[in-house]
Amino acid sequence: MRRLRWLAPVVAIAVVAVVVLLVTAASHRDVREYSLRVPNQEAVALLHPSDHVCEGPVSSPHRFTGVGVWGGPAVVVSAERITVRPAGVDRPLASGTIRTTAAGEQLVTLTRPVAANARVRICVTSTLNTFSLDGATATDPDVVMTGHGHDLAFSLALVSDHHSLLGALPLAFGRASLFKLSWLGSWTFWILAIALLASFAVAVAAVASAAGEDADDDR
Repeated sequence: MRRLRWLAPVVAIAVVAVVVLLVTAASHRDVREYSLRVPNQEAVALLHPSDHVCEGPVSSPHRFTGVGVWGGPAVVVSAERITVRPAGVDRPLASGTIRTTAAGEQLVTLTRPVAANARVRICVTSTLNTFSLDGATATDPDVVMTGHGHDLAFSLALVSDHHSLLGALPLAFGRASLFKLSWLGSWTFWILAIALLASFAVAVAAVASAAGEDADDDR
């Protein structure tokens, strides 16, 4: 009978674990839809107030709502305006302003989403103090950074928000299935995910069965 008392805590722990997993999976987070794959190894541009550089054309396979660049203020604080423009056109599609106080990834939310597959240029303009923009040697000859030579590029990512882990699973499993044996597909990862959740129920059933047998032995 003593083991039977452990059943309720085990069931409670399993339920709490599943709830935590589901809440975490449903929470919104930023998702990188596109990355230029240029590391932030060195300063490639030093932007004084009103200075700007642009980079492109780039395109995201999905709609994006934010832009990430890397760098930091040359003094205590700086501010930058990020503008998204169609390739070959000066008319802005969207923009956003960010205040930077430390070096690292600087993520700005745009005033409006940018459609998938749109060929755009990303422009960074200093609006307060001096900003050091980080990047490395250009890896894609078709993507050019203006104003500082064709051999350099600044690190760049296009991101979208309001994605949950659950909502991103089809995309993640689809990408993972590209690196597989010929007979595997994205369905394999769905089965594994379902099996993970089912394992909690199996554990509870095993404990309940053991507790029941113990109670029979006591009687």
